[in-house]
Amino acid sequence: MVLTGVNSKALRKGSAEPPLAAGAFRVYNMRFCPWALRAMLYVAAKGIDAEVINLNVTDKAEWYFKKHYLGKAPAVEHDGNVVIESGFIPEYLDDAFPESRILPTDPFEKVQQK
Repeated sequence: MVLTGVNSKALRKGSAEPPLAAGAFRVYNMRFCPWALRAMLYVAAKGIDAEVINLNVTDKAEWYFKKHYLGKAPAVEHDGNVVIESGFIPEYLDDAFPESRILPTDPFEKVQQK
């Protein structure tokens, strides 16, 4: 598992959107945001190779609002789909990458973990 770009410069207004290769996985992050960290930890725990794009929290790039209508982090992008909100990202990742499932499949056990 490799998270590339964790320490990259935060993109801000006027920054161009980085191209995403077909089949690549991306995490949109804001440093020191506990919700974004939650998504990053889940991606790392699942062993997913991902590119991390850091965003400037106070001067957000215009193109990011097409990914998240409020411009918040985290968001993950995979196969042309963008999933927002740290509570939904783990469930998406478990369904998209079931071979390394973290949450239980039993509904009661899953809600107990949450």
